[in-house]
Amino acid sequence: MARFLVVVPEGLPEVYEELTVHLLGEDVGVIVDRRRGHRRQRWTTTLAERRYTERRGRPGAEPSLAEAPSAFPA
Repeated sequence: MARFLVVVPEGLPEVYEELTVHLLGEDVGVIVDRRRGHRRQRWTTTLAERRYTERRGRPGAEPSLAEAPSAFPA
């Protein structure tokens, strides 16, 4: 696996060919970028918090350690 990677735009095949020849034997890979459009086309806001209640505070659950009687009296 190459240590470095050169990504050439799809519309520049002559640059790809030239880099491939000049970097032959080096620890460099040359590839053509074939992605279509922009990867991040629009900014989206994060979704609202879906958790409506605290996970640790369930109705009917055991009391918290601070409220529970101690096994070792003070």
